[in-house]
Amino acid sequence: MKLHCKLFQAYQTRLFLELKHFLPLLFLVLLLTSLFYPKTVFEKTKDLVMDNFSDKTAHEVLGNYLLSTNQLSAAETEHRLANSSKLNQIIFLKSQPAAIQGEIITWQKIVDQLPNYRDGYLKIALLNYQLNRLFDAKKILTKSLEIDPNNETAMKLLDVLR
Repeated sequence: MKLHCKLFQAYQTRLFLELKHFLPLLFLVLLLTSLFYPKTVFEKTKDLVMDNFSDKTAHEVLGNYLLSTNQLSAAETEHRLANSSKLNQIIFLKSQPAAIQGEIITWQKIVDQLPNYRDGYLKIALLNYQLNRLFDAKKILTKSLEIDPNNETAMKLLDVLR
């Protein structure tokens, strides 16, 4: 056991000596890359709000982005600042998740028992859409279309989600 520890310590020491000149260079490359890396949609919308804090449209844009990522409390705050018409929808969404999640669990049990039940997957996708879980809804719609590639309802909903 002691031999194992000594070998490991020797390995660590050798690794450190080899990397001690490389790590600052790696850090510098990562720093420069991050400076010129394009901003995400969230960063751009956040900057828009910070530059124009009194602009209601900027708050609404940020609120819509937060809503699309299912961050309901933050989306509610932004839509309140914008006096947006989506505020009622967000309040409704915040009050519904437990009931909708219960329905998703029920339908998931059904499709677990009947794996080729395409309408079950479609229902789960619609419920996820109601919770604003767009990624999950797309994934489940894809499963429904694997079962029935000609399902027009699933294709239309998938087009809406894209």
